[in-house]
Amino acid sequence: MRPEDVQAMLKAEPFVPLLVRTTDGRSYRITHPKLSMVTRQRLVLGSPDPEDEDLAGDMVYLAWSVIDSVAPLVAEGAAA
Repeated sequence: MRPEDVQAMLKAEPFVPLLVRTTDGRSYRITHPKLSMVTRQRLVLGSPDPEDEDLAGDMVYLAWSVIDSVAPLVAEGAAA
């Protein structure tokens, strides 16, 4: 996965929530594109603050080497 690919997904209109999977089996949801940041070294993910979804409550820093995939988040039970 290249940083440019993820940046394009975050800028897509309309935005589609994303699921990030890591090589060690963890997964993270990107539900708000403004709470994520793409750099050459890593993907920075903010989780929405429970009191204000436009603010990050916490941050996760993922090196590109640990990211297995980034794909559209499909709601459970939705037809593919």
